[in-house]
Amino acid sequence: MEKSPVTPVEEQALNVGTAPAADEFPNGFRGRGIPFRILMEQVRNTAPFLFTDEAAFTEKEPHLTGLREWGQKPTTLTNAEMTQAEYFRLCLQCHHATVATFVPTDVDVHIRFKMWQPPITGESRREMAELVIQSLGWDFTRVSTRVVVAPSGELMSGHQGEWFSTAVAAYASCMKWEEELAHRLSDLIMAEIHREARVFEEFKAKKDGLGLHQTATVIAHNLGDLDRVIDQWELPDDDPLKKLAYKAGHEEKGPLPRELWEAGELNKAHMALENHRHFALRRPRCLRRSEKFLLPIAPFLQDWGRYIASTPLLTSAEKGGVAESLVDGCVRLPLIVGYARALAGMEEGMPGGAAALWNEMPARNAKGLQTGKIRQAVTMPRERFEASWNRTALKFLKLI
Repeated sequence: MEKSPVTPVEEQALNVGTAPAADEFPNGFRGRGIPFRILMEQVRNTAPFLFTDEAAFTEKEPHLTGLREWGQKPTTLTNAEMTQAEYFRLCLQCHHATVATFVPTDVDVHIRFKMWQPPITGESRREMAELVIQSLGWDFTRVSTRVVVAPSGELMSGHQGEWFSTAVAAYASCMKWEEELAHRLSDLIMAEIHREARVFEEFKAKKDGLGLHQTATVIAHNLGDLDRVIDQWELPDDDPLKKLAYKAGHEEKGPLPRELWEAGELNKAHMALENHRHFALRRPRCLRRSEKFLLPIAPFLQDWGRYIASTPLLTSAEKGGVAESLVDGCVRLPLIVGYARALAGMEEGMPGGAAALWNEMPARNAKGLQTGKIRQAVTMPRERFEASWNRTALKFLKLI
């Protein structure tokens, strides 16, 4: 497995889950949370742009406004000074703000499981569940470029999968004690599943193979998150939500739209290898400087590479460092092509051209970029590359 450099802040965060908890929460909650100071350091480490004066948030971004407010609190604030619902809000905001960055905060197990466990109070459960419902409407476009825009204009991204995971947790926790809330959550989950199937159908109707590839990746990710948390909660087979939604993308002739199965199969066949965790890009820390540097859905990274090479927000040396990491990623993951497409874009966008980019790289990486299989993938014309992927999706789905 590819190793990535770990900063002191990240290393400390990784150790939190195994260390004895220093904080205990009021109202009976005794879960081990990441200390406030470390959690805010993690967010600043991966998304410093959220705390700049230039970032003006809208009413649809309460999670980002909330994070800025948390960032103004003293670092000596402890978890024990918050209610359980307040701490859950903090963790949920951190997760949605950073999950599409290069180093997401590690709060998954807390918001999906631990914080919903007894002895949780009814008041906390209701407040947390209502917040989960609200979070479905949060605007994620500032903190993610892994976004699909449907022909109808609807937006989809992996953030809906992150929402699925907390919605299932809220549903499971509410099922015994807050049945009305549980039903609301179940209805919202099913509505989102059907919405995503309709988006896939829109791209099928347009015979847009690139859109189908990207939508398949998002759907597979989102349904995977849903299934994972259903398993984590060990919902019984006769649970109403499990009967409706579990393994939604695994059956060709199941009760849910066939498009979900098609998306899963298409992703498995062509996109899963491309959309890994991108450890190689954790090394150039300059990429964390701006939300404009967030990585889109691979392998369609040529525009991203061109922007990275042309932006005045990065120095020539920093651009060379990004290219170095991309070449290393190509070598370590020889079956993917997304990094090569990013390099193609960088060669196009670099002031001074490809030679100027090579001059900013170590000789070993520059040579690897100029010869062999990497060079073949970089020099493939964009039109030919995208036409090939477009046709692949349409043939796979028997649309041509």
